[in-house]
Amino acid sequence: MPKFFTLGKRITSIPDLLKHVQDFVGKSPIEDVYLRGQANYIWGLQPAIGRKLSYFGLTTHGYDRKLEGRLLHQFRRYARAFPGGNVDEREILLLAAHHGVPVRLLDWTSNPLVALYFACVDSDDRNRRESGAIWMILRKTHRRREDYYDIYRRNATEILRLKGVKIIYAPYVSPRIMAQSGHFTTQDNPAKNLENYRPPRNPKNAKTFDIMKIEKWEVPAGKKLHFISELQRCGINERALFPDLDGIARSIVRTEVLRSQAGGKNRR
Repeated sequence: MPKFFTLGKRITSIPDLLKHVQDFVGKSPIEDVYLRGQANYIWGLQPAIGRKLSYFGLTTHGYDRKLEGRLLHQFRRYARAFPGGNVDEREILLLAAHHGVPVRLLDWTSNPLVALYFACVDSDDRNRRESGAIWMILRKTHRRREDYYDIYRRNATEILRLKGVKIIYAPYVSPRIMAQSGHFTTQDNPAKNLENYRPPRNPKNAKTFDIMKIEKWEVPAGKKLHFISELQRCGINERALFPDLDGIARSIVRTEVLRSQAGGKNRR
C-alpha cells in the first residue's frame, strides 16, 4: 500500500512546479488535485482553530469547541451588516474562514501558481527568511455521487458535524474565493494535523475520507523574491487574489518597491 503522506523535493522554477503537479496526479484527472501554500516549511496542516490564539500576551489553550461556536455566532451576527454577509448558515463557515476567523477549515486552491504565491508571501519578515511549502492533496474517487459533500444537497449534514476529512467545494460567497480558485477541507478533529490522519481501514467508513494521498514540497527561501517577481508577470499578485481596495493598495506598494530595487541595481 503506498504511503499516505510523503515529502517531495524542492521547487526551483514554475515549470518545475507544474511538472511536479502532473507527476503527483498521475493517471487521475488533473482537477482532482488541490494545493496549499504556506510561508514556513515547518508548519503542519493544522486549522487555525486548533492552534493557540494569542493577543497581547494572552493565549487560548488550543482547540475549544465552545470557542469555535462563539466565534462563528458572533461573525454571523456582524457579517449581515456588510455586502455579501447575508448568506445561508451553512455558507457562513466558508465566509468566516476566508476572512480570517479561526475555524476548522483549511484553504486550498486548484491553481498551482496561487499556491506558490502563498508559499512566498507573508506579512512576517521571519517567515520570509524561511523556506516555504506547497502541499498537494489528491482527491479520492468515491463509488457513489452521494459520498461527495454538497453543501446545497437537501438535508446536507452541517459542516461542523462531518466525520473524518471531507473536501468542501466552496460556493463563491466571496470574490476572494473565486479569485483564488478556492476550496476547503474540513476535519472532525481540528487539534490534529491533517497529514497525521490516515484513511479508514473499515470500508464502511470510506465515505468519511476524501483524500487519497498528501505530498509536501519545499520552496527555498532564497527563491521567494524571484518567484514573487515571476508571479507578478503572470498576473498573480495581491490585486488579483484580493479583489478589494486592500489588495490593490498592497499590490501597488509591492510593485513599486520591487521596481525601486531593480532600478537601484541598474544604477549600480
